[in-house]
Amino acid sequence: MRSQPNRNYVSSDVVMTPDWLACDLALALAPSGVILEPCAGDLSFVMALEEYATEIASCEAGDAGFEWWTRHVDWVITNPPWSQFRVFLKHSMEVADNVALLATVNHWWTKRRVADVAAAGFGYRHLFLCEWPAEWPSSGFQLGMMHIQRGYRGPLPITRLEASAPSVVQSFAAVNG
Repeated sequence: MRSQPNRNYVSSDVVMTPDWLACDLALALAPSGVILEPCAGDLSFVMALEEYATEIASCEAGDAGFEWWTRHVDWVITNPPWSQFRVFLKHSMEVADNVALLATVNHWWTKRRVADVAAAGFGYRHLFLCEWPAEWPSSGFQLGMMHIQRGYRGPLPITRLEASAPSVVQSFAAVNG
């Protein structure tokens, strides 16, 4: 199949990560060092990652184009615009040793993206399957955050995350308010 007809699908690609999901993913990843959040939006990941980072930088890549970072960082952690997933993936692998992008799992498994990850010298480190946020438009695809790491050549563990209890999210919001 050479191309599919336009089905008049329109997406704003602006889907904010809920605080509970950002907290769960930050805890699961337990990153350290300098972290970049290039699609900061309402700062859910920035707030959730503060306790792990020696430095955290954030911006809104959609406003500044894709030249959003040139300095090396230890981690890029974000929920990128899914329609531009490949651009975010490739740029993230240029500036970071660890990349964790939240998207539907199928975003990671096209031939081109698998080839991009391998060509950049990265390996699939860990896949965290997540609950679909009720406030997002529904989808039949599995949501997940994939952690890829420069030089990694081991197995790919898959972990299903359970959503935090509301009291955990409330206490997080009160502390980081």
